[in-house]
Amino acid sequence: MCYRQIGEDVPVVVVREGHPLCMKSEITFSDLESYQHIRISAGGDKDSFLDSAMKKRGLKRRVLVSTPFFSSAFAMVQQSDGLLTLPEHIAHNLEKRLSLRTFTLPFSPPIHKYWLIWHPKYEQDPAHKWVRDKVLAYMQSSMYSVKS
Repeated sequence: MCYRQIGEDVPVVVVREGHPLCMKSEITFSDLESYQHIRISAGGDKDSFLDSAMKKRGLKRRVLVSTPFFSSAFAMVQQSDGLLTLPEHIAHNLEKRLSLRTFTLPFSPPIHKYWLIWHPKYEQDPAHKWVRDKVLAYMQSSMYSVKS
């Protein structure tokens, strides 16, 4: 396979504006345990790192709701005191449209890397290259912290 890295970022926690945590400058493990979480379940394992980090400290995450859809998770975070963990670039793009506050996690989370991947038979195809370049530029423009 041929590929180009689009970018990378880390998971962050978002809450609605007016959430009790908005009075703080950063969140703690105690905060992560005290508030319920909104979990996005589709697309594989996105957040077991959070459960593992909490378990190491004798803490447990309480899940308010689990949904396969980002759109329903965004609606839930706006209508509750739930915490939503998601990639930083998505949180940054959401802040433009929704009234959200973003917090970094109180530990070093895993880095998410994003790739554009294509079959080698299209590597030299001018039309395919043109589309790849357009897609890559668009996707990189949506990244919050691109580190290619």
